[in-house]
Amino acid sequence: MPDGIAANAPSSVTLAAIQAQLRFFLQPRQFREQMARDAERAMACGPDIILFPEDIGTGLVGLGTPGLARTPSLRLAMIMAALRNATAVMPLLRQPASSLPWALVTALAKRMRDVYIGTFSEVAARHEVHIAAGSILLPRENNDSGCIYNSSYLFGPDGGVLGRADKVNLIELEGQGGLDLAPAAADDLHPWRTPVGTFAPIICFDAWDRDLVGRLVAEGAQMLLVASANPKPWTAAEAADRASGMYARVAELRVPGAEAFGVGHLGGLPFEGRSWIVAPDPETPGGACVLAQARSATGSEIICATVELPQPAAQM
Repeated sequence: MPDGIAANAPSSVTLAAIQAQLRFFLQPRQFREQMARDAERAMACGPDIILFPEDIGTGLVGLGTPGLARTPSLRLAMIMAALRNATAVMPLLRQPASSLPWALVTALAKRMRDVYIGTFSEVAARHEVHIAAGSILLPRENNDSGCIYNSSYLFGPDGGVLGRADKVNLIELEGQGGLDLAPAAADDLHPWRTPVGTFAPIICFDAWDRDLVGRLVAEGAQMLLVASANPKPWTAAEAADRASGMYARVAELRVPGAEAFGVGHLGGLPFEGRSWIVAPDPETPGGACVLAQARSATGSEIICATVELPQPAAQM
């Protein structure tokens, strides 16, 4: 039996998915208050684990820069933040092959990481719950590669960091000429093993990667945890396209999944999506059924469901 696979793996889990507001945060207090408020509401259903969306921590790049909420473009927001932090950002911009997004996040990385990790650590410990904290743009700690990743963290009921997962498949907005992020190596992504279940940590577009998600399930993942942020209006066509992501993997791999969307406006981009919790169901057309789904694609909301977990594939 592979290391980390418990013989008495949990047979069910209660999950709360938070469809949270994406925004620029001027002060750490604003971030702490929103995350604490959302988690408090989620605890009403008695969850074993809470899932936050992609880019929930990315708005921390606005720390100390007023007026970003009103900027009509992401580029302008980055320029304003860079000018506010010019002493730290400008030397980085003079380095070869640097870019404005890279220099800005690199300059603010320590403060962003401290606020993000400190906040979720405190919230997880207060409620004694696991939190899959959604993602933030950060370099890896103790790594001199200079790369910035779209990264999600898992926190335990004692507030400790139990895992980190970096996005493998980037969208155009995140690549060169956009946010200038680095794609993670697929082989570096592994399931998160906890006493309440073994989870596949997936960030948005990675849900379309059949080989990646299939390997995580083969390594023992009992459920897919998908942190997403869709930077476009939620049309019927967009909703149908999303069905070829997590929903299709749930049907194919016979494991449940939850997808939490970030909503709102960030740097002139509209973020919309309907968070959902899905379970495999061979009797249903499409091979999966929706256990819970947000009513709106634009507002903050919390959905909950108790989900039956399959035995880990590596244990069958």
